[in-house]
Amino acid sequence: MTLTNCQKEENNTEQNKNIKTVSIDETLGFLKEHAITTDATTSKKTVLSPDTANITQEKIINSDQFMTVIPVFSTEKESTTRLVLLKVHNVLKSAIVKMTPDQKVSTEFFSGKLFLYRIDGSLITGFKVENGLLVIQYFGAEKRISKSTGGEIELREVIIINRYHKSYALDVEYFDWASGGASPESSADMSYMWGSSDGGGGGNSNPQHYSPDPCETAKQTNSDAKSNAFKTALAKILAASADGKEHSITLGRSTYNEISQAPMNNGGTNDVKINATYPGAFASIHNHPNKTPLSAWDIYATITLHEKSPFFNTSFIATDGEVYAIVVNDLEAAKAFVKAYPADISPIYPPEFPDVIFNQMLDMRSYTGQSNQGKTTAIAFILDKNNAGITLMKQDESGDFNPVKIQETTQTNGSKKYTAIPCN
Repeated sequence: MTLTNCQKEENNTEQNKNIKTVSIDETLGFLKEHAITTDATTSKKTVLSPDTANITQEKIINSDQFMTVIPVFSTEKESTTRLVLLKVHNVLKSAIVKMTPDQKVSTEFFSGKLFLYRIDGSLITGFKVENGLLVIQYFGAEKRISKSTGGEIELREVIIINRYHKSYALDVEYFDWASGGASPESSADMSYMWGSSDGGGGGNSNPQHYSPDPCETAKQTNSDAKSNAFKTALAKILAASADGKEHSITLGRSTYNEISQAPMNNGGTNDVKINATYPGAFASIHNHPNKTPLSAWDIYATITLHEKSPFFNTSFIATDGEVYAIVVNDLEAAKAFVKAYPADISPIYPPEFPDVIFNQMLDMRSYTGQSNQGKTTAIAFILDKNNAGITLMKQDESGDFNPVKIQETTQTNGSKKYTAIPCN
């Protein structure tokens, strides 16, 4: 359980015990009973043939179990298609993984489209991949067909904030099986799909690092904050905060990009549990009844949540009439920051930044001020200075979240000047 003076993560360590490998015999039995199709929603429904002579089992990270993988013959020669099987709570789960390289782009790692389908051909989700990184996630618009795409489901796009998600390691959560008990921190290494000599841009080493633009991060945060689910969840928390205690609600995203909210968790005066296992969880909202700014442990806890779940990278904090956001938009940088500057744990006080970071933030407050916004600005500047991979934001009167970014310049007399950096 991850504790914070504002957050606790609900324990999900037992979940991976609920996933089991599908044996070869079970796989062959499944294939005899089920037809695999491309798209059951259109007249172009095509039955696919599995290559039973080349069944493999791929290790699932963070588990001792394996994903059973069956190549699928397809007339689309430019694509690679696989059927994947896994047991969740002893129920056999299946999905089709289809990868189509971008023939116009030559990159070291895979670039193109990656889609996950159910065996009846209906879309689970999809991704646009650039040089081995997942940069856009696609969601199907239910019961809507686009003729311009050859009969495929019409897609909605959502920018992926943390672009270090890799196309060759597919998280189990992507398959929409998490609600059945598969831990979102488990993933199956799918690197065999694209060998290092593949013309589609394959490769088994890590893709180049990418540092997201905080203004791009803000666009997705603002889109989510305009949803009814966010607004009603925030309203519930503010209403409940009258008791002087902390409360939290986790937000989830469905395969159709619909945002929902988990039941509210009620905490104490200084902490609250965060529901980390809610299906499609990507953000949580909680309040600070003592009107304190976002804390060091809010930041460390958000990083921990994102480490364990590929989409859960945002924490919203409501305090003293203001709303702030913590977004982990570069997980690898955030993990490196935590390793270099682990939280200072005390039996008396809430976890805090180590002295070397905390003292820098104290110094910055002489420029930024002692208000919640001033303290947040000081934290944001020092996090940026140390490449922490985190964007802090504040909601303005119009409801938009703006990155808290300032630029340091040295004057001719040696003094420092700090200027806010707005998004264009």
